[in-house]
Amino acid sequence: MRTLCYYVSDYGAGHATRSIALIRALLSSYPSLRIIVKSDGPFAFLARSLCDPRVTVMRYRNDISIPLIPSIEAVDIDATESLLCEWHETWDSYIAREVQFCREEGVSLILSDIAPQPFLVADDVGVPSIAISNFSWDAIYEHLLPGRSGCVSDMRSAYSRASLACILPFHIPMTAFKKSVSVSLLVRAVTVPRQQMRERLGFSEEDRVIFFNPRCPPDQLKPDFFRELARERSIRIVMPSAYAADHPHIIPLPPDETESQNWIGMCEGVVTRCGYSTVSEAVQAHVPLIVWERPGFCEDMAIASTIRRLGIGMALEYRQIRSLDWILSLQKIPLYKQHYERTGTEYTNNGSEEILTHLKEFIL
Repeated sequence: MRTLCYYVSDYGAGHATRSIALIRALLSSYPSLRIIVKSDGPFAFLARSLCDPRVTVMRYRNDISIPLIPSIEAVDIDATESLLCEWHETWDSYIAREVQFCREEGVSLILSDIAPQPFLVADDVGVPSIAISNFSWDAIYEHLLPGRSGCVSDMRSAYSRASLACILPFHIPMTAFKKSVSVSLLVRAVTVPRQQMRERLGFSEEDRVIFFNPRCPPDQLKPDFFRELARERSIRIVMPSAYAADHPHIIPLPPDETESQNWIGMCEGVVTRCGYSTVSEAVQAHVPLIVWERPGFCEDMAIASTIRRLGIGMALEYRQIRSLDWILSLQKIPLYKQHYERTGTEYTNNGSEEILTHLKEFIL
């Protein structure tokens, strides 16, 4: 039985959801493959989603979060630089520990989305390594901290050791990798059809169901948010359970739900931050998007510009999101829906299958 070690970023849900999609495909294609998954932030989510005896999910921190200023969803630059320096100082101990671990476990292939240190681990162990992402951290930090961080060159050097980088749609330039291939959207497949989900939750065909995650504490929404929502009689909003006020128009997403793609797939529209997870799941289901960007975060700029270029949604300012100003934009949803007919194969083909063809030579 061959053993693969998969390092998943601790930042956000997008890395975890797409890693789950690929791991499920790997398990289906290679019954004798053993997979070790290492992550910290999404550890519980990964463990609940990968209930297979061939998978071991372990809690280890691979990288860091990027602190935001909640009221404006902008990056806190000083706090980010402090965390980055602290993380960089742990690299030597991290690499030494993981080299020993991979040797003891007989790891023959390393995947990373998209922590840089595992590529140095693979180099020391003498096994191939594959990067899977739509961005690399060197590009993110170079944009956030121009001239202020000495860590970027070490990240770039680590990424250059990768055997291959599979670059996903909605990507920024990833020039550190010596060998790369572009692949299609990597996303968890919808497992419950739209109509079945709507019937299960008691929605009629006349209900306009919107998936909305404002990414702020409930008390930071506009004070009359819920009162204004009550006037929109045909709209039903799926929101994280933290926002589940006693309101007839809000349907809470269960806190232990692991398959959010099924909820997104039944909606008419999605209102979200420019994160890969929710955006990719909406694109897979041809659901129009209303998004906002975190100022200074270049991945968000790439995602938002692609949504606009494809004509499948629009970007608003965050202050418009925290109020109900975006409700007025829903009238454009039919037009955005039509544009999905011409998005191109990189947004409709199965990224998991494409990545498996590239991994085959490293697994067999």
